[in-house]
Amino acid sequence: MSNEVMVIRDPEVAKLLADDTRRRILSLLRLAEMTPQQLAKFLNKNVSSIMHHLTMLEQGGLVSVTRTEVRRNLVVKWYRAQARRFIVSYELAEGLVPGSEDYALKIEEKAKGAAAILARMTPGLSEAQAIELAELIRKLHVLWIEAFEKALSKSPKEGDPSINDMVVKALTAANLYRKPEYFTILKRLNELLGETIG
Repeated sequence: MSNEVMVIRDPEVAKLLADDTRRRILSLLRLAEMTPQQLAKFLNKNVSSIMHHLTMLEQGGLVSVTRTEVRRNLVVKWYRAQARRFIVSYELAEGLVPGSEDYALKIEEKAKGAAAILARMTPGLSEAQAIELAELIRKLHVLWIEAFEKALSKSPKEGDPSINDMVVKALTAANLYRKPEYFTILKRLNELLGETIG
């Protein structure tokens, strides 16, 4: 596997992650290299469907063929994910890149879903406050991705992955600390969620 984390900056590649089957394929291929036949068995899908998804993921640079074997005159390919973790760039989440508007809308919808769950957990939250909560969650998500991306660009590329992970977390926290908006959002989240947090 070539990367611990891959940041996706192409809106067309980001769209590949919208499909549940492709996400599940990536999850499996992050753990081990597998053949299309093995993936089909794990996911209870037919091999031709898995091949279609693998082709799309390979064209997007998210998976690659790690080895090829010939078995009884059949060519068997083994695939592996290109990274252990994939994150979509904050630029796409904000709709800043041409063609990323659909992805930005998906982030907004997910933030509304998260806000709806928190609203159910928080007695007395008004509809207007639930709408505000969704926007705060969306902004927090984008700020975190931006800080994480900056941390990744500065972090070591070699060495113990668990230590490097700690470096990235420390740099991400330091990046967030420099953003006054981050603290404004946290303060308001605390006010809205009140006892739900504790």
